[in-house]
This record gives sequence, C-alpha cells and structure tokens, in this order.
Amino acid sequence: MRTMSNPKVGDIVRYGGGSTALAKLIGRHAGGWHGAQCMGGSTFISEPFYEADCEDLAIWNDQQRQQDMRYGPKRSQLSFKDLRKISEQRCNEAFFPLESKDGPWWGNAMAGECGEACNVVKKIDRDGLTEERVAALAKELADVVTYADLLAARFGIDLGLAVAEKFNEVSERVGSDLRLDEGVSRK
Repeated sequence: MRTMSNPKVGDIVRYGGGSTALAKLIGRHAGGWHGAQCMGGSTFISEPFYEADCEDLAIWNDQQRQQDMRYGPKRSQLSFKDLRKISEQRCNEAFFPLESKDGPWWGNAMAGECGEACNVVKKIDRDGLTEERVAALAKELADVVTYADLLAARFGIDLGLAVAEKFNEVSERVGSDLRLDEGVSRK
C-alpha cells in the first residue's frame, strides 16, 4: 500500500485494515480529514492513509451499489442556479409573475410546506419508517426548498451564495474547518 502524498476532496482512501475500511475524503479538519465511509456514515481519518488499489475500488463500488439499492440512487447534482432559472420561469409562465406576490405570501407558502414536511416526520416517528413515508418527506422537503428559493428570488437573494456564506459563518463560530465554496456569482 502506498501512502497518499497529496490527498484532495473526493479521493477514495484506505484508512485501516478491514475489508471495508475505505472512505471518500470530504474535507480537511484539525490534523486529518472528514470522510464518507464505504458502508455509509461518516468518519474522521488521521493521516497517514493509503491510496485505494483496484481491489479497494471494486469493494467501494460494490458497497455504493448496495447503498443505492437500499436507499435509492445517488443525489442529483442540481445547483441553486439551475433551480432558480427553471423555477422562476415556471412560476412566471404557469402560475403568475413572481413579483405579483409579496414577501409574506412567499414566506407563508414556504411555511405551509415546512408544516407538511413536519407532519410526515411526525408520522414516521409515530408509525415507523417506510419507503412511502420517506418518499413523501422527500417531496415535502423539495417543496420547502423550491419555495425558499422563490422567496429569495422575490428579494434578489442568491440562495446558493447565502447558504454557503451562512454555513461558513457557523463553521467559523464553532471552530470547524469545513467550508462550502462561495465561488457562486451574485445575481
């Protein structure tokens, strides 16, 4: 096994002797890295760790396929920029002009969807976790995010940039080295 000399975010590394002691590097943190574990969950890894070989990558890919079967396909690469463009266009064309509704209207719409998401979470807590309830929660959370972006659009706020700035502000406050890229252009 070769020690990694210049690790970067996204690298798959071996950090122990077990067959699934593999992780994808997420971000640097105080003398090591945060990583996504091969079998799910997160971990903190201290250097040195080792380059993944072909057998390691086969194990990683097999575990990711199993995760996909268990929890569904990997997350999309949808950006806030893409969401804004299409959501604002749909609003203007299929419903009404974005500017025709004021801030409280958009805020209430978002709050209503948040309430619906909370109701699904209540049912999961009370009645148990099912695929149907997770799918319902996903839909309600998608509505919350869409309305949050429309509210942001109504006031000219770049939601992606706002999220990155706020995330980084909290990271600074709590002493975390994890940061989001703020390289998003302002509207």
